[in-house]
Amino acid sequence: MIPSRSLKSNFAKHILYTEINSINIFIEDTEKGIKKIFLELLQKSLQEYNIEEIFPLEGRDSVLTKHQEYIEKKYSSDGNNIFIVDGDLYLFNQNIIPYKGLLGLNKYCFENYLIDEQSIIEFLYYEDSDKNRSEIKNILAFDTWCNDNLLLYYLFILYGISHSYMTGIKTTSYKITNLISGNDGTLDKKKVVKRILNLKKEILLKIGNNEYKNSRNSIFNTISFNQDNMLSYVSGKDYLFPLLILRMKTVTKFNYKNEILKLKLAKKCDSSFFTQIKEMMI
Repeated sequence: MIPSRSLKSNFAKHILYTEINSINIFIEDTEKGIKKIFLELLQKSLQEYNIEEIFPLEGRDSVLTKHQEYIEKKYSSDGNNIFIVDGDLYLFNQNIIPYKGLLGLNKYCFENYLIDEQSIIEFLYYEDSDKNRSEIKNILAFDTWCNDNLLLYYLFILYGISHSYMTGIKTTSYKITNLISGNDGTLDKKKVVKRILNLKKEILLKIGNNEYKNSRNSIFNTISFNQDNMLSYVSGKDYLFPLLILRMKTVTKFNYKNEILKLKLAKKCDSSFFTQIKEMMI
């Protein structure tokens, strides 16, 4: 892949922070508010380092390209550098093994790290003038919410198979709003089952029954079916977070833009995964 002018420009910005940043961190996402939220996660887990800015490079390929260039020593050393890519649907078949300077998230995307029961309860506690933490926990019923949405695990297994065979079938661009009927943040199981059956038919037409069974069995043999994996392997950004917002609003009403809500949760959630960056810098 030949870096575009935009990639070169985005990448070059880190030079301006050579005297400020202890670590230069390059990520995929350029969406509004992402840098600030990601910074919150990183600063909590890497408190002994000064990180004032991180650098979105517009996509996975761009991040991997620049990391490879560093490995091939096309750049002189200009500080500590870490390149981070999302887990995405690669988690089902091509998860990145931690490598010098390259960190693959062990969850679908950074939003998945924000879906943490205790941080959600703390946020809601300070948004509600009457309820105590126990009452909030009971109304939120986080474990019940997870169990009610476990079908997403099966759906994302199919998304993972489709992705690995590059079938071109619509996956995460299929809106979560098509799979719900109410406002409590849980799935309409009939709609999800219909989606799963139709998607399976499409995949079978593309790759055949043997390839489908082999891929499905391989995933089932390596990824256990449980709540933690559902919260890791299902897209936090496109599926879990929209459901979570609906669920949170059954406890108490609040009115924040998504990026502000994510920032508030980032300040409270567990970010220990990112401590491994200390051993990975190039």
